[in-house]
Amino acid sequence: MNKEELKPMDLGGILDKTFRITFSNMKKYIKVFLMYFGVIFGITLLILAIVIGFFIAMGFSFESFSEPEILTPFLLTIIPLSIIAIIIIIFIAIIFTGMIYDIFIKSFIGEEWDFKSSFKYVKSKFWTIFLAGILCFFIIIGGYLMCCIGILPMIALISLVLPVIIYEKENATGSISRSFKLVSYSFWKVLGSVILFIIIVQTLSIVFQIGFQFLPFMLQSLDSGKNIQMIIFISIFTIVTYILYLAYSILASALYGAFYVLIFFNQKIKHENFGVEFLADSITVDQPLDDKTK
Repeated sequence: MNKEELKPMDLGGILDKTFRITFSNMKKYIKVFLMYFGVIFGITLLILAIVIGFFIAMGFSFESFSEPEILTPFLLTIIPLSIIAIIIIIFIAIIFTGMIYDIFIKSFIGEEWDFKSSFKYVKSKFWTIFLAGILCFFIIIGGYLMCCIGILPMIALISLVLPVIIYEKENATGSISRSFKLVSYSFWKVLGSVILFIIIVQTLSIVFQIGFQFLPFMLQSLDSGKNIQMIIFISIFTIVTYILYLAYSILASALYGAFYVLIFFNQKIKHENFGVEFLADSITVDQPLDDKTK
């Protein structure tokens, strides 16, 4: 990593680099996303297959659900399975999120990233991330109770928790206090940056939501299903909209990870001399042994 990468950045520089490191690491991100999506998709198919199996057994009759001999085995099957599925999804979601941050942290400091070692490392941090997430949830609830005014400040104050856990290896409570400290160095600038970034990223989401609102009106315009051209148009519109929304969701989650990683390192560079210390450590590590002893 060169000295230019370790200079303090203004908001424009952070936003520019957020998009640059996001797209430069997109292949790695997609690899992690496919793991996450594949597990959830597999669980969904399994639950759907069980439900369909019960419907076939009952002759596709909803009335049969009122019969204890049908309802009881169904509930005894679906409830435990759903609980297990939720636990697996929470585990995978935490691993997925941690690996995203690990990708962008490695990218910023110029280290190689590989899937296997990243998965093992983030898995070792599972309970730390899980407990920190619960604590952050209550912090945000506290912000909501402040007449909703405190939500964004609370989000800003806890926004660096994951980078702290992944890079600085802090525990759950330590990561929150550390995030508070880093953000408090320049609280209003960080808060303004977070608000602006949320507005930028969520604007496209609002566009998609508006697009989804047109679907009911389109369906109402059908003439008892006889307008074949309209049916084809609505089908294509729906498929394309959902595909684009999925692509946007993938990109948005990556952008958030990159953005908060850059805020984290920028605060360390500006207020804790991280750049100087990092370069000094790099020179020491790279220096040959005989040179060190001279």
